[in-house]
Amino acid sequence: TTDVNGNLITMDGMEVQGEGGPITVSEGSARITSNGTVMVNDRVIGKLRVAQIDDLTQLKRQEGVRFSLEGGAANQAQNVQVVPESVEMPNVSVIQAMVDMVAAQRSFEAYTKSVRTIDELNERALRNTRVVTG
Repeated sequence: TTDVNGNLITMDGMEVQGEGGPITVSEGSARITSNGTVMVNDRVIGKLRVAQIDDLTQLKRQEGVRFSLEGGAANQAQNVQVVPESVEMPNVSVIQAMVDMVAAQRSFEAYTKSVRTIDELNERALRNTRVVTG
């Protein structure tokens, strides 16, 4: 989609960067090909800037799913394949995450019960000690 200035933007409103900066769509609707070329009415208006990061430890998490590169420049990726109109799937299994969360909750409840039981035993021991010595 585009903003009020005609810049091609992502779903969350960030400008899509081309090899020469933001991609501007003057008229019509943009179409992205599998090699990253941006076209409007069968006319090329730009090409997506796709970066290759050699050292992933240089990435610093920003807000949401955004990262910034510290201490270096990204290389232009070669021979890329873009999948237009698609959404990348998460690298986390939702079902496995839920199973892990339930297991953690049960472990916490068991730990809490153990702590309560130990506290009760300590309280009884103190009461019994007072009775015997008193």
